[in-house]
Amino acid sequence: MAHYAPSEETFTTLKDKVVVITGGSTGIGAATVKLLATAGATVVIGDVNKQAAEQLCQQHEGVSFAQCDVTKYDDIYDLFKTALEKHGRVDHAVSSAGIFGK
Repeated sequence: MAHYAPSEETFTTLKDKVVVITGGSTGIGAATVKLLATAGATVVIGDVNKQAAEQLCQQHEGVSFAQCDVTKYDDIYDLFKTALEKHGRVDHAVSSAGIFGK
């Protein structure tokens, strides 16, 4: 199995960057939000899980939330529009949302 352990120095380039992340409320997405916030990035979470996202916002400075269902184009558009209006730019986007079939 392959293993990749990036240097923490790699993440210093994210300081003061604006990052939009879908699916950032739980799991790998939440871990990514925590890493980005620790590196000094401004993070906008788009997710359907409002409660978990709001907890992350309270725990980490520079993290905000916008309700977003990634199966709906208008929600994704509004997520990026919100980030752009609030922060003046979007430097990076991370897609971490999972969609489960029935």
